[in-house]
Amino acid sequence: MRLELDHGADFPRDRKVLIHNYGHGGAGITLSWGCADRVRELSAAALRETLKKQPATAKAVVVGAGVVGLTTAAELKRWAPMISVVVQAENVSPAGVPLPQRTTSWIAGGQFEPSGIWRQYYPYRMNDLHDLIRRSHHRILQLKRQGRQRQYGIVDRKNYILATEDGRGFELGIPRDIVPTPRQGLLPFRPLANVLGKEYSTWLINPTILLPKLVADLRAANVRFEQRSVRSRAELIGIDADIIVNCTGLGAGEMLNDAEVKPIRGQLVVLNNPSQLKYMFSGGCGDEAAYMFARQNDIVIGGTYHDCDNVEALPEESYRAVLARMQRIFSGDISECVTGRPTLPPQRCNLTRKVPTAGYAGSS
Repeated sequence: MRLELDHGADFPRDRKVLIHNYGHGGAGITLSWGCADRVRELSAAALRETLKKQPATAKAVVVGAGVVGLTTAAELKRWAPMISVVVQAENVSPAGVPLPQRTTSWIAGGQFEPSGIWRQYYPYRMNDLHDLIRRSHHRILQLKRQGRQRQYGIVDRKNYILATEDGRGFELGIPRDIVPTPRQGLLPFRPLANVLGKEYSTWLINPTILLPKLVADLRAANVRFEQRSVRSRAELIGIDADIIVNCTGLGAGEMLNDAEVKPIRGQLVVLNNPSQLKYMFSGGCGDEAAYMFARQNDIVIGGTYHDCDNVEALPEESYRAVLARMQRIFSGDISECVTGRPTLPPQRCNLTRKVPTAGYAGSS
């Protein structure tokens, strides 16, 4: 992940600053508020020390309209309501709002856990990751104290994993005072009633509720959305603003020639949730993802986690294979998860496909 002030020699530091905030490795929803708070700190220091401006006379442009870009813009306005903020993105409708089907975080699962990204920090930079987690946690607690958490799609959820899994995203990525040590015992699902598992207390953060709410908040705060494609560093630093925040995610790789940015495919199957299930399961299959998040109005099932070089449509049967694996688990067959044997062929990057609710085997 890159979260820093850009000190490039080609940048006109005397009249604008560039801040990078991208590469969140599948944990953008978890880290977004924490990273946004760090951007707020960098922006305040830049205005004070470099630009010699007050927020009321400054203009900030946030490039990118995923969860990271939207929370960054929102936190800048919350910090300094008089600052001028513009969100620029390639996929903005004529009405001036982001197009959700074009941005990965609009279709993400939404659990509060630094899935995947913790590996970039382990073992020597875990304090840095924990700092960002604490900042996100602090903002969510603020929303909860205000009684506004549900407006942002945030609800308490229990997450279950198999006892054979190590839960490293929870165990290493999150301090114990935020997500406590898990309870251990038999899983509370009828077909798995004799299977040992672990129970973590965390949050569901539903992006289908969160992101529209952030957009509404920004529009109410007079933040403009502008359609713009930024393809190169020269175009990025050419933006007319005092503060430019690069939240372009995957696009930053090509734009900045950043070899550390690599696309990852994550398959999702989205089902209805007529029984209003209220738990999450992320407990298996070794290095193969197998998770189920019961959200307010739907159920998200995943999936796969593969490096990939291009984006192409996957056949319907590959999504049904994801669903079938979760059916087997919730029917009581965890053999493939215990052994860690992958059951899906490697895939070659974040797509979603709706399938009928028939055949969902989960129970509570």
